[in-house]
Amino acid sequence: MRTPLLLANAIFLLGSTASAQIFNQKADLPEPRYRAFSFAADGKLFTGCGRDDGNVMNNALWQYDPVTDQWTQKADYPTDPARGGIAMVIDGVPYARSGWNGVSTFTDWNRYDVATDSWVLMNEPTGDPGAYAGVFTLNGKGYAACGSGAVAEHNELWSYDPLADTWAQNADFPGDPRDFPFADTAGGFAFVGLGDFFLAPPFYSDMYKYDPVADSWTSIAPIPVSSTGAIAEGGCSFHASYNGKIILMNIMGINSGDAADFATVYVYDPIANTWTLFESTNPLEIRETPVIGQIGSKVYFGAGADAEGVVHQDLWEVDLAALFTGLNEAQPGMNDVRVVAAGYTIHVSMPAVVVNGAAATLQLYDMEGKNVGAYPLSSKSSIDASGMSGGAYVYTISSRDRVWRSGKVIIEQ
Repeated sequence: MRTPLLLANAIFLLGSTASAQIFNQKADLPEPRYRAFSFAADGKLFTGCGRDDGNVMNNALWQYDPVTDQWTQKADYPTDPARGGIAMVIDGVPYARSGWNGVSTFTDWNRYDVATDSWVLMNEPTGDPGAYAGVFTLNGKGYAACGSGAVAEHNELWSYDPLADTWAQNADFPGDPRDFPFADTAGGFAFVGLGDFFLAPPFYSDMYKYDPVADSWTSIAPIPVSSTGAIAEGGCSFHASYNGKIILMNIMGINSGDAADFATVYVYDPIANTWTLFESTNPLEIRETPVIGQIGSKVYFGAGADAEGVVHQDLWEVDLAALFTGLNEAQPGMNDVRVVAAGYTIHVSMPAVVVNGAAATLQLYDMEGKNVGAYPLSSKSSIDASGMSGGAYVYTISSRDRVWRSGKVIIEQ
């Protein structure tokens, strides 16, 4: 049943500064569910297979209609019950794999026809795209990165071409093998990172950009430390792409005993290669392997298991347009911050509204994470870096005890 939260279903970001409703609770799933696959197609959310609150696996498929706010059971997935499956939608057509049954990993690959509510068996993967993989689609192909294979976790990248109904292995993900990485796309590239070793250490914080044309990977600016001091690492259960940016929340990892970070919203700008951080009143907290699907500017997110292992069946609608309005109201002008290195001088241009009377600081770190300098900022600042070696450095901009932005600068010798 729906549970009232703060006497209302609408949760507001960043206190009273955001006027739009961002988190809205919807109709519960008919049954608790986690470690299921999920996808959005034809304006609806689907979730299949997975486990219930009694730890029993199933192969049921459910459809959620945002217009009617109702769930409908559809044709079962055509394998034995399983968990940890993956699903992707390529040019509007869904494909799925059921996952693992506790003994072995299934090699099935099926296409779902939304109109006829039927499954069609396709060619099985020639390799081993894993359970709990990060999946994305680009240029008419679907991709699965990392995950648990038949033997162990791996860092392979596999692509599926629906026109040829064939699989191919691509350039390996450059980080360590892992489960539960996030994967999303913006601007014709994929962004993959974070993750863990099946909900246990090591927890990963590295992230990379994948170019499907060149079949190559590039590291991106590391995700900053949150305002609570927690390092964002481990599995990420909420990710979305909106207005050319990547949005992450509900990061499940634990750093040196810190509580998992579900309150911080991380926004990545691929063009500027920078992160912006904001604090939210996210009502969902940690959800391991939730149901998630994006339909336009709305993300439907829920179910999954919480930190105590309780399996949920709630569903929430996250309005990304309202989210970005709330972020802009909370910290206006952040998108206009510019950090550029010219020789041994770092130029910072920052609208006064960003600081709004509070002191701001730029912190520099070398690529091994060593703090190499802290510099007070005004609306326009020039930092002398002549005492530093040439190369790449990570910067953070902080104010009011919060890290608001991070990125990389290159100091040329």
